[in-house]
Amino acid sequence: MTVLTEISQTDVGPSTRPSELVQELHRITTELQAVDLTQCSDAELIDVAAGTERAIARLTFAGDRQLIEIADRDLPHKTGHRSITQFMTHLSPTGEPLEPERPALAVNHPRFCAASNVGWSSGPRPE
Repeated sequence: MTVLTEISQTDVGPSTRPSELVQELHRITTELQAVDLTQCSDAELIDVAAGTERAIARLTFAGDRQLIEIADRDLPHKTGHRSITQFMTHLSPTGEPLEPERPALAVNHPRFCAASNVGWSSGPRPE
């Protein structure tokens, strides 16, 4: 079991409203992906496409808010990742957490920022 799984299982009780909304979003998205678009008139198809683009923009905003909350809670470092980018990369497209590259880092040094290779393009690092 990953550190991320342990955190997510212990911090969450019954489904919260955000969790319920994401489940509903997935249900609607699955239905939208499978719906027969040939039933739409040209004008209606344009409206559907425009509405989908608006929804994508709004979801991007919602996702940005979630990333800010993740950063504020320092979840990347608590789960053994160097950065929020690495943390998000290690969530598979299905939303299942993957093993962190350095799980001992989360256990032994949860606030440690492993920046040993960050910002140094070549040559020895200054001491």
